[in-house]
Amino acid sequence: MPKPPKPRPTLNQIDLDILEAAFRSVTDASAFDDMVDAWESRFATMRASSDGKNNDAALSERLAVVSQIFESMKDPAEQADPIEHIVSYAKSAAFVSTSSGEIISANDAAKNWFDASVGGRLTTDWLECSARNEFETVRKSCTGKSNRRHAILRISAENGEAALAEIYILSIPSYKEGLLVVRLLELSWDDSVSALLEEAFDLTPAEVEISRLLLLHRDTAQIAEIRGGSVLTVRTQLRSIFDKTGTVSQVDLVRLLSMICARFEQQKPAIKAGWRDPLEREEHFFDTDGRKICFSWMGKQGGIPAIMVHGTAAGHLLPYASQQILAERGIQLFSIIRPGFGNSDPAPLPDPLNSAARAIGALQNHLGLKQCVAVAISSGAIPLIRYASQNRAAISHILCIGGFLPLHRPSDLSHLPKYQRVIFKMAALSPWASEIYFKAGYQQIRKYGVEWYLRRLHSESPCDLAVLDDVNNLPLIRAGAELQFAQGTAALVNEIRMIAADWDGDLTDEKPGITILHGAHDRFYPAHKVAALAAGFPHISVEILEECGELIAFQRPDLVAKKIADLCIS
Repeated sequence: MPKPPKPRPTLNQIDLDILEAAFRSVTDASAFDDMVDAWESRFATMRASSDGKNNDAALSERLAVVSQIFESMKDPAEQADPIEHIVSYAKSAAFVSTSSGEIISANDAAKNWFDASVGGRLTTDWLECSARNEFETVRKSCTGKSNRRHAILRISAENGEAALAEIYILSIPSYKEGLLVVRLLELSWDDSVSALLEEAFDLTPAEVEISRLLLLHRDTAQIAEIRGGSVLTVRTQLRSIFDKTGTVSQVDLVRLLSMICARFEQQKPAIKAGWRDPLEREEHFFDTDGRKICFSWMGKQGGIPAIMVHGTAAGHLLPYASQQILAERGIQLFSIIRPGFGNSDPAPLPDPLNSAARAIGALQNHLGLKQCVAVAISSGAIPLIRYASQNRAAISHILCIGGFLPLHRPSDLSHLPKYQRVIFKMAALSPWASEIYFKAGYQQIRKYGVEWYLRRLHSESPCDLAVLDDVNNLPLIRAGAELQFAQGTAALVNEIRMIAADWDGDLTDEKPGITILHGAHDRFYPAHKVAALAAGFPHISVEILEECGELIAFQRPDLVAKKIADLCIS
């Protein structure tokens, strides 16, 4: 007689709270916060009993259903981030910039029409000369120096023909000044429109072309010049088109043509922007494992070389003020885009720490550098220190913009802010749950934008929140945050595994020297703990920066650039 199946384990109340919040997080942003709170309660309970550990399989099985839901979901139908709503889901070229001209967000088509890409600088070459004064009047409204907040302006298309763009001011309560939105208005004409006119109205190819030119120029004399014929011939052809389409005038025909183009325009997918290097200097090479490694550079081309390794949310580029100082001091800072971030291939190794360290070495070899100064931002210090400890002659000195602490023991996590504390405990105690945690968070990022994520990441650091409040920091801050999500959540999952790895043994070497610039108000790595760690190693020095948090690069861009230059030149 077969044995009866074992009863399915029941969940306790805390696990039920986690499961309920996970299901709600599919559509409700507030549920993500509830899920974090429930997980924190679970970890507290696990210290007192073994119930949580015993229920791992039961909870994991049920959460797998939520994970499948996230996998099957497309982009959220409603985009709550006003900047992303305008740009990422536009059906034509669009971008958003600050009043001073830094591009905050742009879709791929904006590069072709407006030479605009995230982190780049606004140009007005695409505007017709007669429209530039009006454009500047609207732009001044960002800072309250003008009352003109909207305009429709003529622009010069790639083929030399005229098109229209809408220019207006976007006001967001959290920013003191408005943002400038530029969006292409001209309805596109493609083969589908031509085919419909031929089939539905029996227009000849010549009449279809006359219709297209009328929609574009609204001027019979200009159409005649383009066609190489007479105005009388164009008018004769227009009368034939009126008869076939049931229209009575040029205005009536343009209205019909606009409606037809709009119909086909709505059927097109939104133009979503992929990851693009803000400086448009991205290059790539293939390492010995055959993976593509991308990198960019800042400062003076051909200058004294150095290497920079990025962390997570801060991105792979220093602020523009730092870049200018590096250029003036003759430094070329090569910035690697680590495996799984941006356009770099994911790591083929199961160990994300050693994989990142190997990528740094691959870049140094690709550049032909025998020895150089290296810079690390935030968690980028961990793979850089691992690489330097294994290749002692490769790096002459390391400058860390932000400190570091070992986090591979549960006792190391008590100082962390809530969101970081929960995810690191999850990596240590319930690693099987990390993926669903990040998928739930990523779903909210896709809907509410990267600033939703950044403000939670820095919620306990007022000086870091002040960086996010400054609209001039938005281009690089947003680009940096999007760098880590360019390929989904895998890079962030590996980042947590890397930070939580046992790596502090790499600090036992006396070379290279390590200088740490650390914020006094860094909530992730408390300053006194970083100073205490460094005190145990003669080759590590720490400079505590008052009024700074984790985002030191944006809080002290001049100091950061001068430290890099001084190390490179000394």
